[in-house]
Amino acid sequence: MIVDISLDTVRLKIVWLLLPVLLYLSTPSFFSLFCGIGVGLVGLGIRSWAAGFINKFSELTTLGPYAHTRNPLYLGSLLIGLSFTVASGQVSIVLVCLAFFWFVYIPKARCEAIELEKKFGDRYRTYANSVPLVVPRFAAYRAPFVGRSSERFSLRRYLANREWEAFLGTSLVFILLLLKVLS
Repeated sequence: MIVDISLDTVRLKIVWLLLPVLLYLSTPSFFSLFCGIGVGLVGLGIRSWAAGFINKFSELTTLGPYAHTRNPLYLGSLLIGLSFTVASGQVSIVLVCLAFFWFVYIPKARCEAIELEKKFGDRYRTYANSVPLVVPRFAAYRAPFVGRSSERFSLRRYLANREWEAFLGTSLVFILLLLKVLS
């Protein structure tokens, strides 16, 4: 778990360092902003959907978005990051976003997979063998076992997972990009 905390710390610090750079280098237009917001809404939707299902490390969640990808929160984060790059109007920034995701989120997802396998054993291995790490599969996974409280989306779980913070942060970045378009 020490590695996980370290990756979280690095991830958050890098995000806070990259956002001002993105804002400085961006040359957004109304069109790029509109397209970026569209991608961002999809990312926020996936993150919100996932946050309403997951009980982190207390249950093996295999329903909702977790029936399509083992890491829908990371998929949503990738889309939000890409939405900022699209809105920025700078294609080269897309490569930075993808590299960041590859070198930070993928190792974090793999570390979490090890922890989940230790905790849930064969149940997790069966799930992991059927559901991809990040890129979603079209057909939903049907688990032979289902967790009790994660059978449906829960607004209470969404709020407890503090997913509204992603909405606020994403909104702030788009407001700053809009201000840049208007200036």
